[in-house]
Parts: sequence; structure tokens; C-alpha cells
Amino acid sequence: MSGSVRLDIDGPIATVTLSDPETRNALSFPMIAEVTALCERLNRDRAIHCTVFTGEGPGFCSGANVKDMRSGGGFSAGTPLEIKQRLADTVQRMALAVYGLEMPTIAAVGGPAHGAGMDLTLLCDMRIASDDAVFAESFLRLGVVSGDGGAWLLPRVLGPQLAYFMTFTADAVSAQEALRCGLVLKCVARDQLAAETSALAERIAAKPAPALRAAKRLLRQSLEGGTLPSNLEMAGNMHGVLQNSEDQKEAVKAFFERRPPRFVGR
Repeated sequence: MSGSVRLDIDGPIATVTLSDPETRNALSFPMIAEVTALCERLNRDRAIHCTVFTGEGPGFCSGANVKDMRSGGGFSAGTPLEIKQRLADTVQRMALAVYGLEMPTIAAVGGPAHGAGMDLTLLCDMRIASDDAVFAESFLRLGVVSGDGGAWLLPRVLGPQLAYFMTFTADAVSAQEALRCGLVLKCVARDQLAAETSALAERIAAKPAPALRAAKRLLRQSLEGGTLPSNLEMAGNMHGVLQNSEDQKEAVKAFFERRPPRFVGR
């Protein structure tokens, strides 16, 4: 491990922190590999109910390091085929790992989230931004396109028209504008970002883990082109499993006893 990513676990909540503040957490190859490995580890941990992604220092993530592009290194080194393969092996693998997390995910965005940094926020289920956060789908400014799923994610989050606007102009969007257009769930003062994110994560993590993961799968199936009949079929299968679980029985018992439930993850 390079130390450019930190994992903190507090009960059922995991926090993944990009930790290279000098570059505003630019995505280096070691950082990408660490995020990918951590996602694969978290998916295997059934005790994790919610995962938060955030950045250390003044920015969330500035995307790829532009200095590498100027020098012909990093993601831009080699032949077209070599570049394509490098993207597949690194940032695209990370994108699939983050998007593939089975538990709910939240991006706590403080400061700039540009290019691949913005796309990392889109890979999360929800976003909370500090009032100094800035979002930019900035790839065209550098003569390239999103290589990590942004073109697939952005229309699903914002709708086609705003996705076109942010992509074609590469304009930066303030946290307040992001809130108005639905890019973020909430905009808070910078010193309240961690507390607001933790409060939401705790509300989510209080739900039974098997049902949380099932609910996320069901929503994702609808977003990814599933039909209503296929969604209903999946929901029926999930109900058959969940209604035979210990947590579901505890939820019903706690409801009638007017007390908080005590879930065990089974």
C-alpha cells in the first residue's frame, strides 16, 4: 500500500479517504489500485452497512494528474491500444469496483471534484457537498473524454440536457448550483460536512444489512434498463429470502414492542 488511501471503520460504517492533499488527491496509479482493493474487501465484509468516500485537505479529488499528460506519462503514455488497456486495468477497474459496492455509498465532497474526481462522486449513490465544493466534468478542456464511466453516469444523475451542458462546456458548477440541479443531496458548511455525512450514514446503517443490499440491487436493476416485470420478479425472490431472515422477524417484533430493533445481519 502506498498510503495514499485511508480506510476507517466505525461499527457498520466504512470511510475511504483519498489522502494526497498536496495534489488535491489526484488519482495516481497506486491510489487507484488501493481504492479498487478496498472496495473488493468491503464487499466481502457483511458487517459494513454503508461506505463513505471523501478526500483529505482542501479538495475532494482533482482527477488525473495533468502534469503527467504534459510530460506524456501516466494515462497518456504509449500507443492507442496501450492507453486503452491501461484505462481498463486501472481507472475503469476502480470505477466498476466503486459502482459495484453492494452497500449504500455516500460521497462527502469538500472542495473541487474535477474530471475523474467528479466521476468518482457519481459512482456513489448519494452526494453531500460542502459550500465550497466545485464540480466539473472537465475532460474536454484537456481534449479527451471521460474514461471512467462519466458519460454513462451523468445523464442518469442529471438527465440528458444538463449532462450535455456539463460535458460540452466543461464548466465548473458550484455546490449551490449542484444542489439546485439534483447533483448533490445536501449542501452544508465545510465544518459541518463530516457531521452531516456521518448522520446520514448512521441512519442508513441502522437498517438491516441484507435488506439494504437487496434494496440497492433492486434500484440498480431499474436504472440499468430492467423492465417492470423483471423488477417485480427480482423483488419477489428477495422477499422470499428476506422474510425468512432473523432481521426481518426482529424488525416486526421491535415494531410492535415500540423499541429500536437489534439486527444481527442474518
